[in-house]
Amino acid sequence: MSRLPKRTKSQKIGVSAAELFNAVFSEFCNVIPVPQERDFGIDFTCEIMNQESPTGKLFNVQCKGKNQVVLNNDIAIPIVMRYSSSNE
Repeated sequence: MSRLPKRTKSQKIGVSAAELFNAVFSEFCNVIPVPQERDFGIDFTCEIMNQESPTGKLFNVQCKGKNQVVLNNDIAIPIVMRYSSSNE
């Protein structure tokens, strides 16, 4: 029996969710992963791009995965976003 650590189902789901997020948001943002050893709930820092130029507008992301994903015929993936601002 192996004494190596096992990869849990939750870890697999988290990795898949992060890869999906990165693939989708890379179309209009510079997506910067936060190293896991510095994980305090923020998984990515993103900078909004204007075409190929950075805007300087940043936002942080906490990515959560689900065990079940439902795709419709349009291959639309619902994304639930909650935000808070230091301006509020």
